[in-house]
Parts: sequence; C-alpha cells; structure tokens
Amino acid sequence: MEQPSCGNASSSPPRPFRSKVLEELTRSNDLSNDLTPHMCFQVLKALLPSTLVATMVDEMNQFIYKRPHDDNNRSNSGVHLLAHKDLYVGLLAHVEDKKQQLVDLRQKLASKQHQNVELAVEIAMYQDKLEQHYTTFDEQAALNAIATLKHRRVLRERQCTGLMKTIDEKQDRLLEQEKAIKAELDRLRMDDCAYRLNAKKLKENQQLLESFTRAGLESQLQAVEGKCEEIQAKVAAYQRSHTPRPNWDALRGDVEYTFQCHNLAGDANISTEALMKMQSSAHRVEYLAAAIELIGLSQDTASRLLSVHACAAFLVVFMGYIVFSSLLHVIFYRRGPVHVRSVHHGSLISFNLIMAAAYAMVSTELHVRGLSLMQFDAVWPSWLAITGQVVGAMLGANHVEYYWHRLLHSRFLYTRVHKVHHHYKHPHPFDDMYMHPVEGAAFFFILYGPPFVLPMHVVSFVLYMMVMGLFGVLDHSGVPFHLPYVYSSTDHATHHTKVNSNFGFPFPYWDLVHGTYDGDFGA
Repeated sequence: MEQPSCGNASSSPPRPFRSKVLEELTRSNDLSNDLTPHMCFQVLKALLPSTLVATMVDEMNQFIYKRPHDDNNRSNSGVHLLAHKDLYVGLLAHVEDKKQQLVDLRQKLASKQHQNVELAVEIAMYQDKLEQHYTTFDEQAALNAIATLKHRRVLRERQCTGLMKTIDEKQDRLLEQEKAIKAELDRLRMDDCAYRLNAKKLKENQQLLESFTRAGLESQLQAVEGKCEEIQAKVAAYQRSHTPRPNWDALRGDVEYTFQCHNLAGDANISTEALMKMQSSAHRVEYLAAAIELIGLSQDTASRLLSVHACAAFLVVFMGYIVFSSLLHVIFYRRGPVHVRSVHHGSLISFNLIMAAAYAMVSTELHVRGLSLMQFDAVWPSWLAITGQVVGAMLGANHVEYYWHRLLHSRFLYTRVHKVHHHYKHPHPFDDMYMHPVEGAAFFFILYGPPFVLPMHVVSFVLYMMVMGLFGVLDHSGVPFHLPYVYSSTDHATHHTKVNSNFGFPFPYWDLVHGTYDGDFGA
C-alpha cells in the first residue's frame, strides 16, 4: 500500500495533544503490545471528524480483529497505521485551518452586526428628524405663501407691461414730434432759399432797368416792371402758402426772361446755348453746374464744387455708422458683460468701414456726373413713386445678396473668406463690419448697385441707403426688432448659430422659397 502525501503536514506546528499521541505511536517498534484498538479509537475520535473516524475504525477492525492474531499480522497493522500517520497529521492541520476560518467568519459577523446596529441608530435619528419636520411643516401656509408670490409676480409683470407700453407710446410721440420739427425746419430752409433767390432776381432786374435807355425801351421797361410785379406777387403768394418746395419751373421761366433782357441790353457774356442747356438738363446737378458757369466760374471750378457731394457722402456713411452703432452699444450693452473681441477686430472693421465710405463717395461722384440712372429732378416724385423705387431697389438687392450669400457658404469660399464673418456666434454692435475684405467689396458693390440698373430719384436712393444701413446694423446688434411678414433682426442672429439657414438680407422671402428659413415669419 502506497503512503499518501499531504502538503500541510510540515507547514503547521504540532499541538501538545497531537505531539503526545505521535510520541505514543512511535515509542516502540512493536505497536501491538502497547497500542490497543480502544486507544486508537479514542485518539482518532478526538482528532478527526466523525466520518473519518468511522472509516478508520473499520480499517482497524479489518487489520486487528478480522485477521488471525499472529505476530506478523500485528506487525502489519502497526505498519499500516504508521503509513497513515502523515495523512492524519494533514487532516488535523486542515481541521485547525477550518476552525481558524470559522473564528474569522464569526468576527466578520460580529462586525457586520455592529454596523447594522449603527445603521439602525442613524435610521432612527433620521426618522426622528422627519417626524419633527412633518410636525413643524404647515402645508397650507406654504401653499398660501406660494400663491402670494405668484400673485405678486403677476402684478409685477402687469406693471412692467404697462410701463413698456407707456414707454413705447412716449417714444412714438417723440418720434412724431421729431418728424414734425424736421419738416418745419425743412420748410423754413426752403422758404429762406426761395426768398433769397427771388430777392436776388429782383435786384438783378432793377439793375437791368437802370441800364436801359428811355428812348427806345419804354415798352420793355413796362414789361419788366410788370414781370417784377408778377415775381413779387409769386414771392408773396409763396410766403403765404408756405410751400415746402419752390416751383422750379416758374423760377426757370423767370430766369429765361431775365436772360432775354440781358440779350436786349447787348450783354455778350450770356449765350442762348447756355440758357438752352439749363432748360434741357435732366439732372439737377448739371443745371447747377451750368448756372455756376453763367455767373463766371470755369468748368474745372464747377467740377471741383460738384465733388463736394462725394466728400459729403463719404462723411455721412462713415460718421453715420459710428454714431448709430455707438448708440446701440451705449443703450443696450453699457452695463452688460464684456464682449470678447478678436485680436484683429479694430483694424478689420476700420478697413471695411473706410471701404464702405469710399464706395459711397465714388458712386456719388458717378451719379452727379450723369454716369448712372440717378434722377435729380427739382420736382420730387409722388410718395407712391418713391416708395415703389425704394421697395424695388431693396428687393433687387435682396435677390442678388441671397445667392451671393449661398455661394459664400460653399466649401471653398467659406473656409477662405466667409468664415471670418462667422467668428462671432452672438454678434454685438460693430461686429457687422468684421468680415473678409473680399466679402466686404462684393457686399458694398451689391448695396450701391441699384441706381446703376434701375431709374431712381435721389430722394429714393437716400431713403434706400438709410433703411439698408439700419437693417444691416440691427442684424448684428443682438437687439430684437421685428416687423411681421417683413423683417426680423433675430433671423440673421439665428444664421450665425445655424449657418445653413436664413441667408437673405434684409427680407426672408427667398429663404421661404428655397426652404432655408428658420424663424417666426408672421409672429
């Protein structure tokens, strides 16, 4: 029979009782003389589990009782027990390990029970706190307080709404008063101009009358006196009627009569061709240039004087943009958070603003020199005609601007040109000029282009530029301004956050046609 091996036999030290048993088992070579079955049974019962004890008892009975009681069998049984000694020692070590594990488990159980007791104490404390909270909480009082706060909020909202309406009404009244004052000032200026012109003509006529001889010009003198009386009557009638604009056709007839008197007097400095040029001119500025030539100035001097209009247009565009954007910034953003600007913000908007003013100057010079379809008639068209010209110019510019804007959002132009303008996701005043110079040049070309394509009166063009400039600044100001079915400043603000929508400026009609509109059109 092979001797079994156990790894734990040498690892755990023998206890006193086990050492005593081992000494008893190994004391003599003749085990049958000293080791009785009863002793073996007691040792195994003390050291091994019951199942192993039963197995070992059966084994011992087999070797001791069931075989012949001779010396050889006894010695064989002793040898068998010695062969299982190491197995028994390993089993004893295993039993000790299990006992130690049982002790550890009991300690863990005790710690868990202690933790459970602590948790139970905490739960009891929280239950006491909840009971105290529920006993002190008055639900009806809380509901009454909430209702009171809601009522106060409703009252505050109503008060704010009333104040906003009052402010809007006062603003409307102030705007109406401002318009009335401006109209009165314009009327007074026109009255003053008409009075000065008529006084000058009267003085010239008096000088002509003094130069005539009484011999052959009595009839002409009477005619001149009658004409002077008519002019005085016209001046008096004009002053009584307070007409905002003089009747240029009637005054032109007076000038013609004056020049006829000059021809009768033999004045060679005034030619009939110059008079015909004044009468047949379709542009008011050309009429002014011819008049300047008639009073003794050269054509170069007249051309330089006409360039004053271009310089004035440059200053109006440059200063108008700065003043209006500054007002929006002071009114709406003076006390707000600081808007972080780009490093190149100042230089880029300055360059684009100068370029916009230069466009205005060049286009104005082209207009006054008759190189466009701009009309400078002295008599203004009807307000219906002016409105039609303004709306037509805005719709045309809107049409071209929509497709140009869509082209800017192509991959090639967006990454190289238009991405600069989309640097600000929430624009503030002065951010509309933050764009690539190529984009700015194309935009200003579209903006100033209508008078070169459509016949427009100068008054219509001025109104068109005012409205387009106002909408352009409002689009990038962050200030909500809405005209149902016409215009909304939030549409372009949405375009800066959602780049694939709201391409049109200033109207959203082409976005509605092409399905790129994102906003409240009729709200």
